[in-house]
Amino acid sequence: MSGVSSHPPRGGRRPRTVRLLASVVAVALLLGVVTGALWEAWAPRAVLQVQSGGAYLVSDAPRQFISADLLLGVLLTVAGLLLGGYAAWAAGRVPLVGVVLTPVAAALTGVVARWVGQWLGRVDPASLAHDKVGLVIRAPLQLGAWVVVLACPVAALVVWLVADALRPDPGVPAPARGAWPLATAPALPLPSSVRVLPGPGAVGPDPGENRAVELVGDPSPEPAPDPPRDPAGGQGGSTGQ
Repeated sequence: MSGVSSHPPRGGRRPRTVRLLASVVAVALLLGVVTGALWEAWAPRAVLQVQSGGAYLVSDAPRQFISADLLLGVLLTVAGLLLGGYAAWAAGRVPLVGVVLTPVAAALTGVVARWVGQWLGRVDPASLAHDKVGLVIRAPLQLGAWVVVLACPVAALVVWLVADALRPDPGVPAPARGAWPLATAPALPLPSSVRVLPGPGAVGPDPGENRAVELVGDPSPEPAPDPPRDPAGGQGGSTGQ
């Protein structure tokens, strides 16, 4: 007799994990390319003037180099926030993606952004010999401080940790929308003059679904009895007569 197994195949979860890892890496590469292109377009760069012996700086180069590094750090921070948010949304509570893959992919984003920006902002030294003397060009884009690359993995990891902390626990059922827990009043004992009767049409072992309350006797308080007389006092009074 052939039976149907209710257990999922062992390899069913592995393709989903592989697709998830591949999607996070693809988003990291895309963010790296976009960040590098924006860095090359927006970064302040030094100005060179072509002379007979080469190209020479004609602007305040140190300040512009620092501004370019800071701009890349800001762009990588934004890219890290986006990557961390995507990883938290796509992966959920997968420790491999959150703790390991997200910072590694974010570091890859920083490396790709640096390479793309410097490749787009390169200046060929051989072409300067054919330029006219006195021509003003932009200096090649270079990253001076490699530490700004760490802004992307740090931002991505922080976003994933915050999202994981705010995500509800799947083991705890969520309350229904609009439902508030109602406090049940404690049961009070009924007085002896009250009797609970089953309501009309009550069927079953528990007829208390429809119940009526009947007052037994007069619910008004009974008058207090007279105090007993002292028999000794009464006999003594008659003897004295």
